[in-house]
Amino acid sequence: MLRYCGINSIICKLMIKEIIDDNLMTREQIIAYLKDDFRVDLQKIRSITLIDELAPEEKLSSKKIPHHRYNLFFNQESGALYIQATEGKLRTNHLKLETEFLSELIKTPVTFADLSISYDIFLQDWLARMATKLAGKKIEGVLIGSMWNFNFYLKFFAQGEFADTYTKNLNRVTLENYVIHQLALAVIEEEYIHGRLNLNEHERTIFQEGKISGRTTLATTKKISSVIPFFHDKIAILRKRIDLVDYIKTDFLFFSDLEDGTSLFKETLVSDMTEIIDDSFLSYQIIDVRNKTYINFSWANDEILSAAIKTLEQVFSFKSLYMYGKCGSLTPDLKIGQLVAPMQCSNGKKFVDIKNQMLLSNDTKAVNFIHVQSPLVETRTWARTMLSLGCNCVDMELDSVVRSISEKVTKKIIYYISDEPTMGLTLSDRLSMLKQRLDCSKKIIEDLLTDTVEHL
Repeated sequence: MLRYCGINSIICKLMIKEIIDDNLMTREQIIAYLKDDFRVDLQKIRSITLIDELAPEEKLSSKKIPHHRYNLFFNQESGALYIQATEGKLRTNHLKLETEFLSELIKTPVTFADLSISYDIFLQDWLARMATKLAGKKIEGVLIGSMWNFNFYLKFFAQGEFADTYTKNLNRVTLENYVIHQLALAVIEEEYIHGRLNLNEHERTIFQEGKISGRTTLATTKKISSVIPFFHDKIAILRKRIDLVDYIKTDFLFFSDLEDGTSLFKETLVSDMTEIIDDSFLSYQIIDVRNKTYINFSWANDEILSAAIKTLEQVFSFKSLYMYGKCGSLTPDLKIGQLVAPMQCSNGKKFVDIKNQMLLSNDTKAVNFIHVQSPLVETRTWARTMLSLGCNCVDMELDSVVRSISEKVTKKIIYYISDEPTMGLTLSDRLSMLKQRLDCSKKIIEDLLTDTVEHL
């Protein structure tokens, strides 16, 4: 039996090896997960430091490494890896645990330091800046998911095939190849999820997030596609879903900007209905639709989100919370790609009734969630314990957010399952889940626009 220092607290240092051995991820999967987060040769890392700003001397000696969630800087000589948040405060406990896992796996000491400033110092100043931006408007509700995904649907419903406006000057062959590849991934996902296709560990790397696929990935995808019956017919069916194709086109701009240092994607965020505020504490989006104003946050540190949302309710008395995200399944009864509606959530000690009013359709199941500070604490022993308590899904944000607001707030929350260890898919090699991601955000935006939107 594993001995935890509190089920959801950071594990005692002496227990790291035991946690690794019993983890839902294999050692190889944990290493892949760390590589995706740190983006450098793991064997060369000697220290990991969270920063607000990189010191001038380090700017000269460190190489900046592209990452879609935060800034990475690495000093080859000293082995110092610096991580700088691009919005809000980073998940300190999770990154500290990743450092301890790394040290155990490479059998070399790796130090950890958090030099970033505590978020509570900035909360009131942030609120004052938001109040200025709102210019007297009332807040009807808060959305948590993705500023881009919600913005995409607002523009899509208003303008139709708007992606061509932003991609018309791109190389058409390159863009078309990207669209075909993403549609191919969607087809392969569907075949794999329903047991019609077997994928080995190497083949599952085609779904790696956060970058444009290279030649090796494209070749692997093409090889897999060649054995799928009626593959091109299935691609043709997906092409009829205009929102999916438009999303893929604009998504290409995002990753192109990362690789080329351009800023084309920012143009797609401009809208009469929305304004994105890049704030040093926590960025957000102001949405004005049907004469109502909403504040939209991306997924972020749960401490930051819960503190911000609690303060917003106290000041603005907003009426509704919409939330979507990806989660893990703890049971083989809930498969990859399944849409789920959280009904209760637990921090390992006490359940909270969410009172979720998201309409349950045929493709959505009601489930109970468990909160973790880091997915690395998820072991076989832990999973069995959580299942025995009645939890069948896991995430890192829901519990803190729900506990931060009152029962007066109407909650409409939907998630999709992106990793399911009993199927061999963990956080280190999850699928793309593009359709599920869009389906969740679409359901929420449709709820905001119920009087004007027709289903696709």
